[in-house]
Amino acid sequence: MKSTIQSFDFSENYPAQLSGVDSLVQKEFQVISNKRNFVDFLEYPQNKDNFLGIETNSHKKHLLSVYKWLNFLGATWCQGTTIVSAGALHAQYISLAYLTKPGDVVLTASLASSAVKSLGNALGIVLKGIDSDEEGPLVEDLEDLINSFSPKAVILMSNVSVPTGSSISLARRKQIAELLISKKVPLVENDVFGAFPENKIPPISSFMPELSFYLTSLSKVVSPALRVGFLVVPPSLYAKVLNFSRLTIWTASPILMEVISELIENKNIFKIIEMRRKDLLQRKRLFESLFKKETSLYSAVLEENSSTVWVKFKTLKGGETSGYLQRNGILVNQGGDFSISKQSTGAIRLCLTSFSDFEALEEGLLKLMYYLQNKQDLEMKF
Repeated sequence: MKSTIQSFDFSENYPAQLSGVDSLVQKEFQVISNKRNFVDFLEYPQNKDNFLGIETNSHKKHLLSVYKWLNFLGATWCQGTTIVSAGALHAQYISLAYLTKPGDVVLTASLASSAVKSLGNALGIVLKGIDSDEEGPLVEDLEDLINSFSPKAVILMSNVSVPTGSSISLARRKQIAELLISKKVPLVENDVFGAFPENKIPPISSFMPELSFYLTSLSKVVSPALRVGFLVVPPSLYAKVLNFSRLTIWTASPILMEVISELIENKNIFKIIEMRRKDLLQRKRLFESLFKKETSLYSAVLEENSSTVWVKFKTLKGGETSGYLQRNGILVNQGGDFSISKQSTGAIRLCLTSFSDFEALEEGLLKLMYYLQNKQDLEMKF
């Protein structure tokens, strides 16, 4: 199959570069550079914030804007309990490093992001996977694992989880919270994609704020340039976790925080979210116009609000298939990379936002379809 492009990379789960988004973000940088008080954002924020009577690691104005954003996501208990981090991964690190020591067990979904696996390795913790169904992690399996391993924490993505793109139902969220409260096990909830669903479901943490570490960021839903995260911690632990976080960062960039604050206050952030929703919908329609959801070779799942496709094979192995595709100029993630048990999943993941150019995306999908549908060719290669 001839192609004008040498390789197609479906492996990077980055938000697509959109001119409308870039223009709004660029405009905010231009606006703040001309502000009279610009020099204020070249200094450390004051530690003592009188409007709350507590220490913080951000400017008052910025925190007030962040509270509005977190309320939009459903984290309505955020005031006075939010720590600004250098992104979602940093917030996860702070949470797990505070809650665990090497050798401790942490539970997560049986398929989880490579970031969670990397954090587990870095912190020396033991990850155990929770089986799931279409509504989310199975409460019965979660309870069995808690009883068997006495975990120090559970880490989950409630919206658009990596790698499958699925979300946890409201009923399951309540059941998980009820169980964790009864077992006194803290939750680390990663909600980096929480802005995308139009009909929002309350975070799991909203049912257990005294025992949860809720985190989110803007790099996945607004712009990769905004490397800032927000961590909402149990009120009783706020001062301790804030001090602990200063082992790795004193504060996030005040300039970035000013850009974020302006985007929230002038509501341009909601324009950006809508642009990204429409872009995801267009990519989904393009994929569905080219790919059948199910064939004798595979089943493909593209969840609502997700930029990724989970392709599960019926006879082939995901690792072998990803290697075969790579040799033919197509880069994908093999499903086994996300498996907590390190077992083969017989699947691959495709990221549709790896391409800003829709023509390149269509060409890549056509090439991918050509090799996936050619079952005889695949079998001959193995």
